[in-house]
Amino acid sequence: MCVGPRTPVRHVLDTIDSAEHWIGDDLDVLVAVDDSGDREIAAALEARAPRVRRVPSGRVGSGVTGGLYAVTCRGMRAALDLSDAPVVLQLDTDALVVGPTPQREAVARLGEHPDVGLLGSCRTTCTGARRDFSPAAQALREDLRNWRHPVFAARMHLLRARARRHGYERGEHLLGAAYFTSRACLEDLRRRGLLNGERLRRSTMADDQLLSLVVRSAGWRIGDFSGDGEPLAVVWKGLPWPVEEITRRGKKIVHSTKDHGDVREDDVRRYFAALRR
Repeated sequence: MCVGPRTPVRHVLDTIDSAEHWIGDDLDVLVAVDDSGDREIAAALEARAPRVRRVPSGRVGSGVTGGLYAVTCRGMRAALDLSDAPVVLQLDTDALVVGPTPQREAVARLGEHPDVGLLGSCRTTCTGARRDFSPAAQALREDLRNWRHPVFAARMHLLRARARRHGYERGEHLLGAAYFTSRACLEDLRRRGLLNGERLRRSTMADDQLLSLVVRSAGWRIGDFSGDGEPLAVVWKGLPWPVEEITRRGKKIVHSTKDHGDVREDDVRRYFAALRR
C-alpha cells in the first residue's frame, strides 16, 4: 500500500490490521511505501516490523497520476524482493479487507487463467455498472501529444502500439483502489524494464490507468474480480452498499471507506473492526 500525505495514522493501522487478520498466515509481508512525510506514520509503520516493511518513497513522484505510478512501482519491486508469494494485493489506505482469505480465490483464478496479470474491477463495477474508459483515453491522448518531452512521448507511443497489438481497448484499466497482480506478471514487467515507473512520471494518466496500459503492452490480460460471488466491492467514491449488505453478499475487500454523503469513515471502520473481534 502507498501511504500518502494527510492520511490519519489510525486509518493506516486499521487497514493494516484488516489485512493481517483476514489474510492470516498467508501474508508474507505488507509493504508500505511511505510518501506521507509524516514522522508519526513512519514511526507507527516501523513499529510493526518485521511483518510490515516501511519503504520510503524516495520522492520519485507526487499526485495521483504518473508520480503515484512511480511510487507504486517502488512498492511492487520491494514486494518481489521481500516475498515469494504467488500474488500481490494492492490496497489503498481507504480500502479494507473484510472477509477471509480473498488471496486464495485470486490464486485459484490466476491458475485457471495464466495469461491474466491483473484482477480487479475492470469492465464492470461490483454493482454491474459499465465502467467508462473515456477519461483514461483522453489522458493517453494528451501524453502522446506531449512534444515538450519527446522522449517521454515516444515511450508512450511505444507502449500504446504494443498494447494495441495485444487487443488493448483505448483507456482500458482496472480501478486501482484494490486489486491483485500475479507474481509472474510483475516479474515479467521487471525483466522488461517496465517497473521503473520514474520513466513515466510525466504521465497525466492516473496510476491505475498507466499500470493497466503497461500490463497490456507486455501481453497480459486484465480480469474482472468483482461480480456476484467474487471478493471485491470497490467503487471510486464511498461504498457500493451499506456495510451490512456488503457483509451479507460475502464481499471480502471494500473501497472507499472515506466520508461520502451521510456515511462517516470512522463508523465504517468501527463496523468492520467489530467483525474482526
